[in-house]
Amino acid sequence: MDQPDETTSSEKTPFELAWEAYRATIKSSQTKKLKFIEKCSNFTSELRDPAAAINEAITEAEKQDSQKQSRKVVRAYLLPVLNVLTGFTGIVDALTTLNPIASIVWGCLKVAITSLDQCARLFETIHSELGSLGEHLEYIAGYGDLYQKNKKMQRILCSVYINVIRFWYRVDKECTKSGPKFGTPFSTKKLQVIISDMREDAVKIKACADLLHGQESGEDRNANKVARQKVEDEIIKAEDHRRFQRELEETRKLDMVLDCLSSKSLNNQCFARQEKNLRGRSQITCQWLFSHDEFRQWRDISSPSPILWIHGPPGSGKSTLCSSAIEFLAKNSGSDAVIYHFYDFAQHLSPEQTLSILAAQLLQCRQGLQKTPDELLKIMHAPESFLDRVQNVIKALIEGYSRIYFFLDGLDEETTTTRSWDDAVLVLRFLAKLADDSPTRVRVWFSSQRRDRISKELQGRRSLDIDGYARDDLALYLSEEVSKLQWSSPSDQDCILKTLKSRAECSFIWAKLMIDGLRDCWSTARMEEYITGLPETLAEYYQRFFERMDKLCRPLACKVFALVVFARRPLRLDELTEAVWCLESEPHKELQQKAKPNVNSIRTIVQPFIEFIKTNRTDDSSIEEQYICRILHSTLRDFLVDHPNILCDNSSDLRISAEWPARACLLYLGQSRYSGLLVRREGRWLDITEDPVDCHPLLVYAAKYWDKHLDDVTIAELNSVESFITSPNFRTCVQVQSLWVEAQFSFFSRPNEGHGFNTYVRRVFPSWFARAQTGSGQRLWTDYRRFLHEWIYFLSCERCGGEKTCEILPYVGQLDRIWFGALGPNNFLSRLEGKCTTFAFQTDVDSNEVQHVFDAVSEGGDKVMILRIQSDSRVNRTPILKCSCESWILSKEHPPKLQNKQTIQLTTSSCNWDLYAESVTDPALQTGKAAPAAFGPDCQTLRIGTQLYRRADNGTFVAIPTQYLLCDLRSIYIEEFARHRQFLVLTSRVNISKRNLKVTRNKADGAGDEDEDLVTGVDEDPRAEGDEIDEDSEDEDSSIVIASDSDGDPEDEDSSIETASDSENESESGTESGESGNESTSEGSTDSYANSELEDDLRLDIRVTH
Repeated sequence: MDQPDETTSSEKTPFELAWEAYRATIKSSQTKKLKFIEKCSNFTSELRDPAAAINEAITEAEKQDSQKQSRKVVRAYLLPVLNVLTGFTGIVDALTTLNPIASIVWGCLKVAITSLDQCARLFETIHSELGSLGEHLEYIAGYGDLYQKNKKMQRILCSVYINVIRFWYRVDKECTKSGPKFGTPFSTKKLQVIISDMREDAVKIKACADLLHGQESGEDRNANKVARQKVEDEIIKAEDHRRFQRELEETRKLDMVLDCLSSKSLNNQCFARQEKNLRGRSQITCQWLFSHDEFRQWRDISSPSPILWIHGPPGSGKSTLCSSAIEFLAKNSGSDAVIYHFYDFAQHLSPEQTLSILAAQLLQCRQGLQKTPDELLKIMHAPESFLDRVQNVIKALIEGYSRIYFFLDGLDEETTTTRSWDDAVLVLRFLAKLADDSPTRVRVWFSSQRRDRISKELQGRRSLDIDGYARDDLALYLSEEVSKLQWSSPSDQDCILKTLKSRAECSFIWAKLMIDGLRDCWSTARMEEYITGLPETLAEYYQRFFERMDKLCRPLACKVFALVVFARRPLRLDELTEAVWCLESEPHKELQQKAKPNVNSIRTIVQPFIEFIKTNRTDDSSIEEQYICRILHSTLRDFLVDHPNILCDNSSDLRISAEWPARACLLYLGQSRYSGLLVRREGRWLDITEDPVDCHPLLVYAAKYWDKHLDDVTIAELNSVESFITSPNFRTCVQVQSLWVEAQFSFFSRPNEGHGFNTYVRRVFPSWFARAQTGSGQRLWTDYRRFLHEWIYFLSCERCGGEKTCEILPYVGQLDRIWFGALGPNNFLSRLEGKCTTFAFQTDVDSNEVQHVFDAVSEGGDKVMILRIQSDSRVNRTPILKCSCESWILSKEHPPKLQNKQTIQLTTSSCNWDLYAESVTDPALQTGKAAPAAFGPDCQTLRIGTQLYRRADNGTFVAIPTQYLLCDLRSIYIEEFARHRQFLVLTSRVNISKRNLKVTRNKADGAGDEDEDLVTGVDEDPRAEGDEIDEDSEDEDSSIVIASDSDGDPEDEDSSIETASDSENESESGTESGESGNESTSEGSTDSYANSELEDDLRLDIRVTH
């Protein structure tokens, strides 16, 4: 191998010289080595040493290859057998020396065993050498820096790197082998030679370094020592910088995974709930739990019962007990992970969201994440449903812990509806299976009220009824609080305490409300009066509160309670205030300044039943304090739902119902300031009054949940919903959703019964409106879906992660760039104006039936061809394709004019339609797959599936009969085609046949309805179980067929038509040879004219190239 030029050794590193020398030895015919060089070039990075980067990439490739089934079989079965046989070779040698025939047989077998043993141990050798090569490269780099000016050392290092590159190539070659070439003895021998050369290199380096060190004089030694120290310091500094860059890269990857989980805000709510529970807890309560046998056995990892269910009556302190257990384990479990989630009746979460919360907590508290993010990123981008991916992330993360405690509190909060309970069950069963599969590592805590549904799911699990313990804790709490009461003597306190204990049962909520009432008493006499009239139950207390409310305060209280109780998530105080302001401004369509409610008045009227919890802002838009509004307890919500007329006084306007938030959202979005699109200036979005919308607290909530709130009610004025949807304000609503509503325009998938996935997008219209049998709801929903199908990727662009290469990102939120006019004159969105004047090429087409639309513009730009295809009724179980082909004339002076329109009908089998319309098993084949139909570049030729048409003089398309072709177009795959006079060329880059189709996959509507909000994420359907990839489909050499020109006799039809196709495809087409492309029929052309013109084109020279 050529040595590098000494004159360049000072300018280039030894690795760069070795790289050039190795490349110089590669011949142009050695394609595999050239591909290896190209692959290695992609691994290098400016932030890292190229040799180390390539070595890590090769190591990762070997690691992935080691997971192949063939490698696992070798490790599990072949190696143990070979170890046994090899151990007996000496004994068998001695026994067979006396028998010549046995000696020959055993000699052959011994050669085979030796050969197999070498092959089986090949990858063990590779794995071992790769493990030590990383450190070896660091030493080589260090010697290169220390002896930069010594040419001899530089030459040795260059030779060392060349052998390293040879080793990399051999590893890459072995990892990509398959079939009969796998692990041949020849490969083993070549690898051993390279490894031997590398070990000799290490000896040479050490010898050269020792020699150079001995030749140094005293002065040179001191000077070199200083120089070497300086170089070593620079090496350490460079390594620190590389380490920092690697940590920075790992942090970036970690953030990417957390962004995929999209659970930051939800996790913050969990943390806030934990802090709130601990703040409201009395320090003398909950202590009994930590010494209880059930808890101690559950905590003990050696216990066979990994699940503990805590249950008790409403208000008995289950959530507080759960928070206390979380705190206790977090303080006393060392490095163990404590992960938790509190279900909330005020906010329903999908199973994907709940599990994302748990996964994010696991990810954030895990230590030593050096290589984990790469694995997690692969999982998050796997072709599975988002639910499966999040579950796989949790499974991967728990491997890094010795013990993990999962807490799930408030399961009973999810039993209010069948949908919410089904979602909760998915999480419950997943965690239960996780604990059962890893009982020594995973422990799960569930806490809830005792409900039949929950009891059924947790039947046979360890459980603990806290009723009696809650009563004891309640007695301690009351004793502590009563002793703090003013205006009372010890004897009075004893009397009060006795009364409270006898009535409180085990409800901490009731006890807290009573203590708060006693604190407000200004004398002992007032306390005695208060004690005498104590309500017996919480429901009675709630009723007294509302019945005694001042009538002047009731209208405001009705709106506030309705908004908080029926909100789709806990409202912020500024959102609540603006919603009330909007309702108080009725019947005006704009917010009236004089109707703006006072925040202090809101807080005074509804306390203590609505808590205002201080929280941190998620943005820097304001320095004002922010509060979350929460109902005191789920029992209060249940009471208000059961007693909506509690504030009514001969007035239905004071009914606490779901209509209030629905009306607030609709009124808010209908304001005139949102009649035009928002405009971005200096980093802020402004409405048409140039008021920044970050000062409009309710805007995002209303845009996200307006239709969900309308699901809960049926507003008498249906026209109000229709008027909003057909108004320009609706476009602004879509703009707000695109900018700030997470995953609003993402795709979601959920498993179906056929082992596939149903794909959805979020629903935007109220369900009753879109499905109404009367009115225009269904039509508007269909129009909107068509708009969504065409523009969903533009609307969801802000979720691409901010990649600089994204061409759409600078225009995010600019909905005036959408071609609304191109949706067609019958679409209600087509009336919206944009930056461009657009229109659709259609007249009276029923767009509801059209399934495929294709178009093309002529080379002169004066004509447009439109092809619309719909699948009609079946003939002998074969679908019929109805194709409408239109030709439009374009003019600068006049609108487009329809020149010609014809209808073509053909069966899907006659044109091999499924090869284009159905998905294939191999993703590589799916990428770049041809459209089901297409026009030629000059618009004179048309392809529908594999059936070809030529344009006649009268403007109609006439089928090219298959009898003029030597190949059967129904059995091959065509991507590109071109025709000039009698010459026709057909080409394709890949070879797709019917065996490549996903025949077992269950397809779903790409934009179906979803009743509830789903979780982030964009999913792809996984490969159907049992599908196999055609291993030969990517083999370039096997799929190339080229035809040469033929000068046949023009009078001989067959001789004037030349074609070529794969023999494999020709054999497949034999079963369909009886069908013909002439099955298609054409309207608008006469048979005699078409046939006479066809006679002139009989001399077609057809090229089929794969």
